[in-house]
Amino acid sequence: MLQLRSIVKKYLSAPSFQLPGKLGVIIRQNKLHVATLAMVLLVVIGGAQPPKAPAPAFPEPTRLVLRDKLGRTRAILDVAEDDLPALAFFDSKGTERMRVDLAGNDEPALWISDRIGKPRLSIGMSGEETVGLNILDTKGRLRVALTSLPGDRLHLDMRDDKGRKRLSTGINENEECFTAHYGGDGRILFGLNSTTKGKTGISMWDNVGRFRLGFGISQETGVGMAVFDVNGKTLFQTPGLVLAPDRQQ
Repeated sequence: MLQLRSIVKKYLSAPSFQLPGKLGVIIRQNKLHVATLAMVLLVVIGGAQPPKAPAPAFPEPTRLVLRDKLGRTRAILDVAEDDLPALAFFDSKGTERMRVDLAGNDEPALWISDRIGKPRLSIGMSGEETVGLNILDTKGRLRVALTSLPGDRLHLDMRDDKGRKRLSTGINENEECFTAHYGGDGRILFGLNSTTKGKTGISMWDNVGRFRLGFGISQETGVGMAVFDVNGKTLFQTPGLVLAPDRQQ
């Protein structure tokens, strides 16, 4: 830095060429300009730097809208006030047809809607092991529910137009298959089950839910049948057939 100062001082004190007229004036002015530039360099090198301007703060977007060539909204990516994200797709008429979102506890869900925007099908996950698929009618009522439960259990429910369960079928944790039919009041009327060991059973209940008739087939006892009265008392039962009325539901 000292060397630069001495160079500037020497440059300013040096005699100018004795040129006539305007040319000598221009040279003297150039000396002054060079000296000024050198002093600026001294300030910069000496560490007196101007303060840095703060970086502009741009808020991160929480909503992104995609439009087609005609300006129609076709997709919206949004983060709601509860910090849960959602991605919605719209048809050419502006009706939402599909949505992917995260519900409470960060549980993912997919919704598919009809032409008037009513959800008709949903797929979601609850907890760590439960996965479900639901089909709804035009009035938003659940009609079909397919569920994969913890323990590798599968369950399929079908409901009538009033939302009442009428048919259930599935596989339990013991790999036993079952099917159950229900009346309009939700009471079980008919059941069919089978096991991996070759046992098959058919069960029937009356209109108030009492077990009345059962058939069974097994490799050990063959074909059997049992009949019960309204109080659950055995009226008839073939030898070797064991049916427990309280376990048929």
